[in-house]
Amino acid sequence: MGRTSQPVAPRFFAKYEQGLPEECWVWRGSSSNGYGHISVNGKNYGAHRVAYELSYGAIPVGCEIDHICHNKMCVNPSHLRAATRSQNNYNTHISKNNKCGYKGVRKVRGGWRAQIGNNKKHIHIGIYPTPEE
Repeated sequence: MGRTSQPVAPRFFAKYEQGLPEECWVWRGSSSNGYGHISVNGKNYGAHRVAYELSYGAIPVGCEIDHICHNKMCVNPSHLRAATRSQNNYNTHISKNNKCGYKGVRKVRGGWRAQIGNNKKHIHIGIYPTPEE
């Protein structure tokens, strides 16, 4: 991101409230398209990208930053991962009809059915009492 007249880190840390490690840390600064952003030398950067770089260093070439928590305004580094576009797209496409928040898990008689799929092939993993299992 280069040099700035005002250091990025202090400005960045002032724009969100840090919670517990497992919680989303919601960006309170500027936003557009559902994502937080911060201006550095007149250029806007995604707040989640800045959070990742401040915590882990440069984003690997060919990668995007994926919100594991699915909250576009979250800047908690433990909720962010470097991912290819394909991995990021896979993570974002959870059906709106999904009742549990887990991909490949659905409510059935007797519990929660888990399955994985790739190229239209599905492999049944099992039926469990809770979606987390």
